Amino acid sequence: MTLTASKQKIRPTDLARDLGCSVPYASQIIAGKRPRTVATALRIQEKTGHKFGPLATATDEEVRLLRRIGEGA
Repeated sequence: MTLTASKQKIRPTDLARDLGCSVPYASQIIAGKRPRTVATALRIQEKTGHKFGPLATATDEEVRLLRRIGEGA
């Protein structure tokens, strides 16, 4: 699965910068070779607007709820 946002492919360098991780790690996330945790998926969605991995089928309301849970609300 290729990670895309707004019909543009996300470059590993951009994702690495946005997530604060290494470019190789970002490449692995994009290629689906790293675990797709909810926390990582939330960070990707926050930075790119793309629902990825465990959030792929989540509604906007479900994403908001997961964010609140993650923040300890």
